[in-house]
Amino acid sequence: MLLFNLFSLSRSLSTLSLFSLSLLSLPSLPSLSSLSVLSLYPLHPLSTLSLFSLPSLFLLCSLFLLCSLYPLSLLSLPPSLYPLTLPPPSFSLSSYDLIFAGGPEEILRKFQEANHKVLFAAEGLIWPDKRLQDKYPSVRSGKRFLNSGGIIGYAPYVNKIVEQWNLHDNDDDQLFYTKIYLDPQQRESLNMSLDHKSQIFQNLNGAIDEVLLKFGAERVRVRNTVYDTLPVVVHGNANTKMYLNYLGNYIPNSWNYERGCGICDDNMVDLSQLKEYPTVMVGVFIEQPTPFLSQFFQRLVTLDYPKHKLNVFVHNNVSMEYLQLDLGSGWTPYGRVQDTAPNPSTMSSSLSQLSIISL
Repeated sequence: MLLFNLFSLSRSLSTLSLFSLSLLSLPSLPSLSSLSVLSLYPLHPLSTLSLFSLPSLFLLCSLFLLCSLYPLSLLSLPPSLYPLTLPPPSFSLSSYDLIFAGGPEEILRKFQEANHKVLFAAEGLIWPDKRLQDKYPSVRSGKRFLNSGGIIGYAPYVNKIVEQWNLHDNDDDQLFYTKIYLDPQQRESLNMSLDHKSQIFQNLNGAIDEVLLKFGAERVRVRNTVYDTLPVVVHGNANTKMYLNYLGNYIPNSWNYERGCGICDDNMVDLSQLKEYPTVMVGVFIEQPTPFLSQFFQRLVTLDYPKHKLNVFVHNNVSMEYLQLDLGSGWTPYGRVQDTAPNPSTMSSSLSQLSIISL
């Protein structure tokens, strides 16, 4: 499998769905001596399929840097996973607000089972043009509306779609894909469909209540309880970044029942080799009423670490009275709670929810 995250460039755009550059490995090539390059940026002269040597590839990367394209993300599926009679699938994703819960084998298998040439992610909320709702094909079960944050398809078919781009850099790509998908003739000729039941793509916006964690012996998955599916890509689109962050505490192998925390020992610092302990800031985010909060803080202050070197940042989304009540007497011997908003009535709500606990 070739996995390239070449670079990430950002612009001040309202859209979260991003174009990507797909580099696809060739089944007949045993090494990286040449690559098949498909640009998903239709206005670029390299929007057709062509071959480049590695020096040319470096030049190509430089050109894209100069062009200041959108953030890029690429996954090339192993050649052994797709039939030799078909080109390798191209996989395009939003590059910064998603989590992979499975591997390329599962992605390809589910894509082939869908039996379509191009498959878009789906969601239950229509965006950006609600006036197009009636033009969408009706579905008996599943999400009805297109989300361009996840696209998988065979390169020639994807290229036929993106080469139609004749808009500006800051135009909405999701609206562009939506209009093509809503064209019955193109939808049939290009054999396009949506991942209606989140077999591959799970968009969280409007669907947080449908998603639960499924704990296995080796890894943790997200389960869509409405369609009883295990999505491979979890996309925290729109205002679901906080929930995506919560899921990322477990998926795919951050924590499970068998091994506990799978990443807690990464980048450990040997304190015995330091002359002086560093000052540590611990962040605690209370987003909803949470049981056993006082016990949690009690364990926090009893950590085997110099108290004058430990500070705690608290984001409290409930109420300051709730926080003070649950802290209780457990914090009295150790320090104090400081509200960073001197006058909450005149400060913004976000500032009045912040506290610093100095031990």
